Amino acid sequence: MRRALAALALAAPIATGGELELVSIQPHGDPIALATNEATTAMVVVDGCAVSVRALLGAPPWVSDPLREGVFDATVLGLAIAGDDLFVAAGEAGLWRAAWREPGLPRLPVPALPAGVCTAVAATRTRVFAGWLTPIGARLLVLERPSLALRYDCALDAARAWRIAAEGDERVWIAAGHDGLLRVDLPGSPEVVPEPVRVVGDAGFVRDVARSDDGVVAAADSRLVRVLRGAAPIVLPAPGGERAPYVVRVAADDARVYAGCLRAPGEVAEGAPYGLTGAIGLDLEIGAIAPDSFALGAGEALAFARASDLEDVWHRRELPLAGFRDLAAGNGRLVGQLLRLGTCVWRVEGDELVDSWSERPAGHPWIDGAFSLADPNVVLFGTDSQGALVRGVLELDERARFRVRPGTEAMPSLGLRVGAQWLDDEGAEWFVAGLPAGWQLVRFAPGAEAEWTRWPLALPKDEAGQQGTAYFASALAGELVLGTRAGSRYGLVAWERAALVAAARSNAAGTTLDVACRFQVRTAGAHLDPERCVAWDAVPFEAGGERCVLVPAARDASGGTLTRVYALAPGAPPAVCPPLLGGGRAGHATCAAVAHVAGRVFAAVGDLGGSVQLFDVTSPRHALRLPAWRVPASVYDGRPDAVLDLAFVGEGDATELLVAAGRAGLLRLTLDAASGLALAERLDTPGWAVGLAVAPVDGAWRVLVGDQKCGGRLYRWTPDPQKRK
Repeated sequence: MRRALAALALAAPIATGGELELVSIQPHGDPIALATNEATTAMVVVDGCAVSVRALLGAPPWVSDPLREGVFDATVLGLAIAGDDLFVAAGEAGLWRAAWREPGLPRLPVPALPAGVCTAVAATRTRVFAGWLTPIGARLLVLERPSLALRYDCALDAARAWRIAAEGDERVWIAAGHDGLLRVDLPGSPEVVPEPVRVVGDAGFVRDVARSDDGVVAAADSRLVRVLRGAAPIVLPAPGGERAPYVVRVAADDARVYAGCLRAPGEVAEGAPYGLTGAIGLDLEIGAIAPDSFALGAGEALAFARASDLEDVWHRRELPLAGFRDLAAGNGRLVGQLLRLGTCVWRVEGDELVDSWSERPAGHPWIDGAFSLADPNVVLFGTDSQGALVRGVLELDERARFRVRPGTEAMPSLGLRVGAQWLDDEGAEWFVAGLPAGWQLVRFAPGAEAEWTRWPLALPKDEAGQQGTAYFASALAGELVLGTRAGSRYGLVAWERAALVAAARSNAAGTTLDVACRFQVRTAGAHLDPERCVAWDAVPFEAGGERCVLVPAARDASGGTLTRVYALAPGAPPAVCPPLLGGGRAGHATCAAVAHVAGRVFAAVGDLGGSVQLFDVTSPRHALRLPAWRVPASVYDGRPDAVLDLAFVGEGDATELLVAAGRAGLLRLTLDAASGLALAERLDTPGWAVGLAVAPVDGAWRVLVGDQKCGGRLYRWTPDPQKRK
């Protein structure tokens, strides 16, 4: 039986840092991590930041309802159960020990460890092994149980430990990505520093390693590595024959080896936006890896074989596009967490995997939106999910905790992004939401019998007959509703607001509204193939006596960022102003925000290369470029994180800029009219910070962060008292 979205939240305020206070967490998102206990009779599942414990049963229904639930507010990169302890590789939050058998799964960070990021964890009855990422490379930390005293700290000749498998207390195997498969034999004396051995270095990207009954097995993209105890490694081709898929996860029990196979390499699968810690390239390459650098495999599957037959007989269970997070095997069953399928359990019967149980998590992987105008406690946020079952609209209760608004429990997602909003004379709210394949107009009438009514919008075609491939932002500019899209040189589209409302009022809900657009504007030049044209955002503003709009429109012919500027006038086509250009090859211009400070108008533009360009647009036709600011390099791979949304908060001298910067989380920048932007605060968010909504409330500001795979977060921003007007 599928459960409704649980109302898991933390009381306000949770934490404070600088001038931002964390008020509440919406923890439900995509599948993240899974672990089973040693007997494979229980599992711990992390979806978003929500964690649950279930029993694995020997008869139908095969899996229990949740026995315990909690929230892990961290980037969970790995789990390991040993006895009553659950160890969590919590990314920048370090290594945690949680009590998985207790209500709420109470947890504490392991103290007195070196500064660094925990990327992997394994545990035995007497030891804990943690992969530790530092600015000078990866390390292996070995802690004694139960004291958790640090016994060994050894350098790994690798950039990162992706997965750890313990072979007893004295030997550890490490999947080290491009640096191969490592083995660390631990000496008897803590005074002797362990020396890692590279067992396999050129087999491929080693993403996973698992202990088998007679050794270990490792996933290495187009190869499978098997190391029998006391023998040399055997490198086998990935199971699948010609156009074999890529092995990205492995598991083993006392008789079989299981391989999770994808169409793309493991490093690509880790890339943004759906991977846990990977980047996105300057031209939207997943994992920042050129798509022509690898060949796609034949399909996705679970491959399995008896341990004695790995070189000969493999059985395959074909899967839809699924993506793998974790695999575990034992006690006659295979347990998996798959990005698009959720948590799955199969019974192993001979050479067959028999479906037993599966469940996609109920969640809201938010990306961007707004607070409702009709009811400021209602959250109108779009979602971008590859795994969660998105249902319902969320609202804030009297304690600022998230809950599903009554009556919306079965409602599908509002779309990708919510932008243009307005109220009618009856107090109902209208807004436009972007969808993967179009726009829709929505009417929200609080308290009415039919609170929510939707109408798809017919897609306007450009001069070449193209209607675009994806639909992003929308914004209200006076009486115009603006929308941006990809896949068309005419990235900006405008309708008359009154025409949209009139068409909706005269048509039944669900009817596609074929309303002639007021204009379409060419945002991309001939240097780009139409399929590469993207208009990401539309930001109206007023300056120099004109109403204008900024449109971040990817890049110009030189590879620098391109932001179009148009002046809007009633009854006239938009006037093209000189564009805002960013220097260098910084990737797509993706987002923008505008602030009025001390008689000047500032525009901030973010890009995929991690820059925030600052311009003085007080005179929109004669904009001045000011010093830019850049997101610090990521702790995971040294790449800058993409800037995905911007929002100014405050006013006058107290104006500051908030930045949603993907893996880097939520950043707060001060704005000085003379010196520009400077970093004041960084708050690591567990997911991929991609969208912001802000609203002033009682002298402070609500700040809602769409954290994508890990749900959403509500902050309170309070201006610096010394800078208040």
